[in-house]
Parts: sequence; C-alpha cells; structure tokens
Amino acid sequence: MKISDVPNISAEMDRLYEKYFEDPANATAILPLVDDFLAKYPTYTEALVFKARMLMVIGRNGEALLCLKAAKKIDRWLLVGRFDEAEIYLKKNKPEEALEIYINAIKAYASELSDGIDEFLLSCNKESKSIIKRKTKEALKKYMTGEQDSAVFDDLLKTLKKKAKSLKHYMKDKD
Repeated sequence: MKISDVPNISAEMDRLYEKYFEDPANATAILPLVDDFLAKYPTYTEALVFKARMLMVIGRNGEALLCLKAAKKIDRWLLVGRFDEAEIYLKKNKPEEALEIYINAIKAYASELSDGIDEFLLSCNKESKSIIKRKTKEALKKYMTGEQDSAVFDDLLKTLKKKAKSLKHYMKDKD
C-alpha cells in the first residue's frame, strides 16, 4: 500500500468541524452530517467522540455515552473522550463513577505525556536531556497554572533553539 492510496479522512473530519463552528449553537444540525460521515467511516473514533460531544450539548447524554463506549471499544487506548465520559456520569448524578473515570483520564494523559517526553529524550545527549526536561517541565507548569495558550510552548521552542543551531546538537548519535 502506498501512502497516497490512504484516504485523507482527517480532511473530511476537518470539514465537519468547520461546519460546526459556522454555527456552534446548532449542534442538532450537524448530527446528520456526522451520521453520514460515520456511515462511510464507522470506526473513525474521532467522529464518534465528536458525535458524543454534539449529543451532550443537546442533552442526549445516554446516546453520547454509547458513542464514547463504541469509540473506546474500537480503540481501548483512545484518550480523547475520557473527560466527556466523566462529565456524562456527573450529569447522570453518578459522582463515584465520574470521579473514577476523571482520575483515570488524568492518569492516562499524564502517562502518555511522560512516556512521549521520555521517548524523545532517549535520543538526546546527557547535557541536552537535562536542559530539555527542565525547560519542558517549566513550560508545562506555566501552562497548568494559567498561561494556557501556545505562547508557553512557543517560548520553550525558542529557548531550546537558542541552545543549539540544530536538533542534531541534542542527539546522541550524529549522522
């Protein structure tokens, strides 16, 4: 299979998002479009989560939960939608389930983030590893304490780029 043979499903999904953002107050109008998309791509988890979110907006939480469970069944490692599931259980007045799912979502995202950072750092030399790790933690801390925009991460990128002329400087094995 060639990469060029793979359909650009993300582009189609982007068009759904664009349609929704044209009139976010009308979640009901987007549902038939999402259903058409899912008829074409029934296992596209992002669309299932998007549908769940639209259903939540209009108060159809039971159906939303079914969409989230279907997405999780397709991809048990899926992170997107976990907080939505916790919110639904909270709205259903099931705080124990909501909190358990909420904590598991935090743990899953934290684990994915930590693992991703560690994987990247495996390719870095010792000096660069400590700089990158420290600066990344600083940026994440700023982000989590209120500076919640990409500027925090843009600053991280600028700082790290100043430390090296290229990423190869950071790598253990240079070509």
